[in-house]
Amino acid sequence: MGPWQHPAFLNPPSQSVFISYAREDLASARRIADALKAFEVEVWFDEAGLEGGDAWDQKIRRQIKECSLFIPIISAQTQARREAYFRLEWKLAEERTHLMAEGTSFLLPIAIDDTLEGGALVPESFRRTQWTKLPRGVPNIPFVDRVRALLESQRSHGLPSVTPGMAPPVRSQKKWPLAVAGLVLAVGASLPFWLARQPALPPASVAAAPDKSIAVLPFTNMSDDKENAYFADGVHEDLLTQLALIGDIRVTSRTSVAEYRNTVKNVRQIGAELGVATLLEGSVRRTGDQVRVTAQLIDVQSDRHLWAKTYDREMKDVFAIQAELAAEIAQSLRATLSPQVRTALARIPTQNMLAYELLLRQQAVNNRDGVLRPNVEQMIEQLQQAVKLDPGLAIAWARLGTMHARQIFDFQDATPARLARAQAAIDHAMELAPSAPEVRQELGNFYYYALRDYARAEAVYGEILGLAPHNVEVLTQMGYVLRREGRFRESNDYLEKVLALDPRHARALGNMYYNYIRIRDFSRARHTAGRLMALNPKDLNWQMLQQQAGWRETGRFEAYDAWRSAQVPGVETKFTAIAVMDFRRALAQRDFAAAGRVLPGVLNTEQGPAWEALFWRAKGDVGAMRRAAEAGVRASVATLRQQPGNPKELAQLALLHAILGEKETAWSEYRHACELIPASRDVFQGTDVAIYGPRIHAVLGDRTQALAGLQQTLRSFSYESAASVATDLVFAAWWDEPDFKAIVADPANDALLQ
Repeated sequence: MGPWQHPAFLNPPSQSVFISYAREDLASARRIADALKAFEVEVWFDEAGLEGGDAWDQKIRRQIKECSLFIPIISAQTQARREAYFRLEWKLAEERTHLMAEGTSFLLPIAIDDTLEGGALVPESFRRTQWTKLPRGVPNIPFVDRVRALLESQRSHGLPSVTPGMAPPVRSQKKWPLAVAGLVLAVGASLPFWLARQPALPPASVAAAPDKSIAVLPFTNMSDDKENAYFADGVHEDLLTQLALIGDIRVTSRTSVAEYRNTVKNVRQIGAELGVATLLEGSVRRTGDQVRVTAQLIDVQSDRHLWAKTYDREMKDVFAIQAELAAEIAQSLRATLSPQVRTALARIPTQNMLAYELLLRQQAVNNRDGVLRPNVEQMIEQLQQAVKLDPGLAIAWARLGTMHARQIFDFQDATPARLARAQAAIDHAMELAPSAPEVRQELGNFYYYALRDYARAEAVYGEILGLAPHNVEVLTQMGYVLRREGRFRESNDYLEKVLALDPRHARALGNMYYNYIRIRDFSRARHTAGRLMALNPKDLNWQMLQQQAGWRETGRFEAYDAWRSAQVPGVETKFTAIAVMDFRRALAQRDFAAAGRVLPGVLNTEQGPAWEALFWRAKGDVGAMRRAAEAGVRASVATLRQQPGNPKELAQLALLHAILGEKETAWSEYRHACELIPASRDVFQGTDVAIYGPRIHAVLGDRTQALAGLQQTLRSFSYESAASVATDLVFAAWWDEPDFKAIVADPANDALLQ
């Protein structure tokens, strides 16, 4: 189709925009045009790049004469071309401005590179007009905002906006002002996706992505009040929860899509990184009790939108919007909605919007700051206010139960009173909505965090996965449950399922890594660290995981030394893991002078106080040893005031008392730590406590018990390995003893665990 055959050219539309460009800038022109057209701005530009022909010339002239806004694209390419057809277009546009009243907005020059206004080869009228900068021609929110505002200005000033013979679009006069302002703001969220349309085939990972796969990118908050960001995020997360119920659809988790907020990556790149066939992006605008949600579904392979929807509703209808969006997506992806899922999607959790807002605020705090004690108390207060406003809000009761349970699990408050509050909240949630998947998920969390009843948690999570097999959060929780039961390989099987759905799920990869360390599968641990590094190659934390796995596997430091030599001086002061490895390397070389130089860098670690005391003990400085151990005791006691019943902290305290020679106190505290979480109840954490037994024996001089316990430790699901034991200051006095060296060298003591 030639440009003169284009329907928009033959019948110039209302409020049309003309884009003029050098043919070398076609890709940028297309990006800008596609972005505007996708959101109902009528655009004409000569995509064919033809130059010449009387009919074509006449049509160009007519279009410039009748358009509402003229957009010249200015670049190094236009600077280089002293003679080209676009210069005639520019001249015609400038001539038209001579017929316009002063102050009329008709020109919108766009610079797509570093071309400066002062030295640009453009008509004088272009210089008198404010330019818009769009690097590489990538549209952004202010750009669309400005285009729509200029078009509205044209309408209000009476310039041509409707072609003779064409009826103006029918609009509700009551809703028009709100619709213009809302659309200007709401649609801006999707502009980063109109990037280059490369002619090359999409990446293989995109081509291979399942048809029924989607990533919902973070919704943009378009409200005038920027504090309403929590509301936009809440609508986004609730939609993810709805989609997770649809078993046919693979939905990328919130944690993985979060990094694409305000991204400049194009659709294909995002799709390739997330392994999905479609993207949904959108925005939320809230004004008083009105809410507008705009969403657009984009096909990753073609980089074209499949549909765009705008929902203007009252706040109380926000749940209906989420349900309709989920159903629309399901229909587009040809997913099956079972009666059970349809019922779940149609469920309205509350009619009290103030209670719902509190729920979203709690969700925002949890996503932003996690479950540290001050945050948990804040979230508990928000949820309590929510259920006070709406006692029937089941999910708020269920989350309240989980928040109380987290206090127990994290040793902030493991009192019977706290457990009773957690139990009461989850029981009430189950009375209100016993079959709601989101409530049942919190029931599983209650079993996990409050009771450490991993078998019941596993049963509940399994039930949810029977309904929603692609629920990333539940799959992740299942992985956590299984490792607590010592089923590390099964745990990693579930975490691999998470990564199949969500390849950028760093938390799943991190937990897989430590699972492999637990079973002495150091090769796979290194490989997993490599997968983490692929997400962010410059992250030194991920690089250190790979270095640690390699060291545990070989017990040697050559690879680490080569890596370390490439790092900037002083990096160990910013990355504790590097300081710890430097410390261990110095100890492996029996270089106590070097170890002493890096010792300050390890003091803030979990074992830092004990390492300092043991360092001085190995050096024979009893006074310094006692001072360090006593300071460590004070620090542990202070921690235990904040986290009463923390078994690992109690075990650390027991070791410090042993260093001070306080044998009875040491064993009393150690036994208490083991009783709080025995390995039989929680393999993951119980084993971490149990390994302190042989270390206390060693410090107290109980050689036989210490070595026997050490061998048992190396054959258990602990973090210890032959490499770590060989540089453990607890055993410094025996490092060169034959029986100790035999344990470290015995392959059976560092063998792969099943």
